[in-house]
Amino acid sequence: MIILPVHQGEPAWHTARAKYYRTASRAPIVKGASLYGTTRNNLMAEIKNGVVKEIDANTQALFDAGHAAEESARKIVEGYLKAPLLPLTCLTDDEYLLASFDGINEELRVGFEHKLANEKLFVQIHTKSLDPFYFWQLEHQIIVGNLDYIIFMCSAGTRERAAYLKYRPVP
Repeated sequence: MIILPVHQGEPAWHTARAKYYRTASRAPIVKGASLYGTTRNNLMAEIKNGVVKEIDANTQALFDAGHAAEESARKIVEGYLKAPLLPLTCLTDDEYLLASFDGINEELRVGFEHKLANEKLFVQIHTKSLDPFYFWQLEHQIIVGNLDYIIFMCSAGTRERAAYLKYRPVP
């Protein structure tokens, strides 16, 4: 695994995502499992034409809330693991796949993925039955990081409003 010297959201990170466009967040689209109606053909056209979708104010507010909850949730999981989690952007050794991790432990064996609290996802976590959208993103991350498992968490950034599961790769 190659660790890139970029931080999620900064210009260099956007440049890396444009260059290494086979990302974990796009894996569900490629597999036909987008939650947001984006098709594989739409994605391929965006990549080919270099078109970046505009982010409206409501979507940006959701992103901001998600990032704030993620920061707090990372601390909760670090307490559970008794180890820090490093937010990293990484490539496979062949530079084919990219993933931006919400966290990876120092031994590079355990990942962390966080989603903002929502009732549908809480149910999926409690029943251990994730939509393909999440499955494909997590599988992609495990491949990029060669991870043993990912702690997949949905929260509002508090212990009281959080659910998680230990996601292991599917052979």
